[in-house]
Amino acid sequence: MGIEKLPYDDTDVIGLEDDKEKVEKQLVDPENKNRTVISTAGMGGLGRSTLARKVYNEPVIRKHFDTFAWVIELPQGIAEKAMGIKKKEETTSGIITLQDSKK
Repeated sequence: MGIEKLPYDDTDVIGLEDDKEKVEKQLVDPENKNRTVISTAGMGGLGRSTLARKVYNEPVIRKHFDTFAWVIELPQGIAEKAMGIKKKEETTSGIITLQDSKK
């Protein structure tokens, strides 16, 4: 279910590999048994959408999950309420980890 792949041309994209690896590790962490939602925020032109597309299209990620969603510009707090999740931690790199709050 969901969009098979998001079309884009990343042949000229540089500098996102470290961030991409961090996000991928969080998504496929075998120790994480909770739902995983990773949001991106910041000024326009930083590469947030490009990073998200690269992760979304990554074969390792595609094999790990059976359902995918691409959500754009949710008002603050909506995802947390809709999915029953709460903020777990915010890393220094700005990646926020959310965990299931129904425990």
